[in-house]
Amino acid sequence: MTNPSTQILSAAITLSLAASLIMLTGCRAENRYLARRDTITLGAGEAVARNNAIQVINPWPKHSQNPYFNTDGKRMMVGIERYQANESLEPEGSDTTERFKDEQGPPPPAPPGSPGAP
Repeated sequence: MTNPSTQILSAAITLSLAASLIMLTGCRAENRYLARRDTITLGAGEAVARNNAIQVINPWPKHSQNPYFNTDGKRMMVGIERYQANESLEPEGSDTTERFKDEQGPPPPAPPGSPGAP
């Protein structure tokens, strides 16, 4: 004879498993447009595109198979050494923070009718 608490526990596990399975059936991903499509399969009407794709000999361009890249090895080694030493170069050129300082006056007004215009 089995223990009544074991029977209750197994019944509860079975019941919770059945309830979770019933709830999960409502969670299936369904695209409403494709569910009401008037075709036998979802790929119907794509025969021409499928036939064209099948007959492509090599979809990759010839230059994509070249493993040799035209690079400057010395310049790359300088970059690698600088990266390993955790050094960086100061950027050259105009600084964007200098462009809109208050010394040069306020920025130009927004055109009328724009979202930022008063």
